[in-house]
Amino acid sequence: LAANILVSFLAVISMFMVYKVGESLFSKKVGFLALFLYATSFRINFYDRTTAPSNLVMLLSSLIFFSLVKIRAGAMKWIFVIAICLGMGFSVHPTMVALFPIIAVVLSFSPFKINWKYVLSSILIIILFLFPLIFFDLRHQFFNTLGILNVLSKGGLTFNGFLFKVVTNWQSLIITLESLILPKHVGGLFILIVFFFVIKKNKGISFETRWLLAWLIIPLILFCFYPLKISEYYFLLTFPIFLVFFSNWIFILLGKRRIILWILLTSIAFFNLVSLFSYKNMVSMKYKKEAIKFIIDSNNDQNFRIDYWTDPGQKNGFDYLFWYYGKVPVESKNARRFVIVIPARKDIVKPNQTFGSIQVVRDDVF
Repeated sequence: LAANILVSFLAVISMFMVYKVGESLFSKKVGFLALFLYATSFRINFYDRTTAPSNLVMLLSSLIFFSLVKIRAGAMKWIFVIAICLGMGFSVHPTMVALFPIIAVVLSFSPFKINWKYVLSSILIIILFLFPLIFFDLRHQFFNTLGILNVLSKGGLTFNGFLFKVVTNWQSLIITLESLILPKHVGGLFILIVFFFVIKKNKGISFETRWLLAWLIIPLILFCFYPLKISEYYFLLTFPIFLVFFSNWIFILLGKRRIILWILLTSIAFFNLVSLFSYKNMVSMKYKKEAIKFIIDSNNDQNFRIDYWTDPGQKNGFDYLFWYYGKVPVESKNARRFVIVIPARKDIVKPNQTFGSIQVVRDDVF
């Protein structure tokens, strides 16, 4: 419960930052429209209701973008905010690493007056945030560093493999961005049409659009060096920035056609809210309690042990519920074995019971 309150609080701050980016970069109307799209988006609601380290990614990404806007206006001290966000990012989620080359590209190809005294101070701030991780690695035979190198070295990287990763990552990015606005396939087509007409109307690419492209393309290319599958939430850092620009495109095209604009916004809100209110969390506390009670009731007070076969981050809460109901699993190999599988699988032939998307398998499954 406490974690849910925390992520809700972070979501509210993220919404405020989305508004501020839209206001500072374009106008208050754009800021409010971006805020509206953020607040009604089923996809973003889904992420903002999920307790995970990635909850901070959208907030930090928005804050960094806002800081760059301030720096471009001459407020160089905002580089310290960027340094704090980058320093925190290493302890938030690996995808935050993509913001380093993004910022480097934006600073290199934009008319900034760089004060090297501020830059060096910012580097020291980042090192200060990194010090606990560095100290940990020094004490534990470079556990984190070697783990990262081990993941990056898996499978090797060929030219054809790199091109394949570019295509699949691009597909994942487009599908993800379209789902922020409208249902899949409909949303993607709508975004491409809007982008095409805006570029045609402006007759060129502004510096703001170049910044957006940096936020889109650099993570896409960087993630191609990651050998494992890229999940859609890896692009969380692009979500709030994209919504701000999409809101501006809508105003460029429909700002003077208010009836069409209101029909469009009503339709977007309707589709997203229908998805939101019809969504059922199949791994909710309700189903977890049912699964735990099933294990306890079917075990006849004998000792039992629990193994998990789950997607990353899906096995949380079970240990607490076992403790809450007074039946804590043991580590003994002689105890009866249950396997909790999330999501449930159809190819398991051992005796099992399913609660939502939680599957409880009795005895060995492997």
